[in-house]
Amino acid sequence: VRRWVPELAEVEGSAIHEPWKLQGLDRAGLDYPDPVVDLAEARSRFERARGLD
Repeated sequence: VRRWVPELAEVEGSAIHEPWKLQGLDRAGLDYPDPVVDLAEARSRFERARGLD
């Protein structure tokens, strides 16, 4: 991820997979947008639509 997304090059550890969850100074220095879609909500809606719930 660091190789292809330079905005995340300074994010340490596994936080790179969910940078929008960073807080405080870690988040303040990050020029990366929040997700457009709430993944948990989208999955729930998908499962309801498919009758998987």
